[in-house]
Amino acid sequence: MTNWPEYNEALRQRGDITIWFTEEALAAWRPAKTGASGRPQEYSDLAIETALFIRQVFHLPLRQTEGFMNSLSRIMKATISIPDYSRISKRDHPAW
Repeated sequence: MTNWPEYNEALRQRGDITIWFTEEALAAWRPAKTGASGRPQEYSDLAIETALFIRQVFHLPLRQTEGFMNSLSRIMKATISIPDYSRISKRDHPAW
């Protein structure tokens, strides 16, 4: 190895856990209106899947997942509401 400073920096960056939501994800946070009867879903599948992904990656219980997502939303100054733990649980995907 001849470039130790660059190598050291690359190793440091492996620990960076920067998380962000794209503009497209924020726009798709709420589901499109379907016109079907009954109560519409408050969160899109994308919102629930995002919460479940974060839950799986960080090995969080449902309530902590909700708190983590609220923290991300606050840090990003995103104007989205976060699904509560019971909604995440009710729509938990079998693949997760």
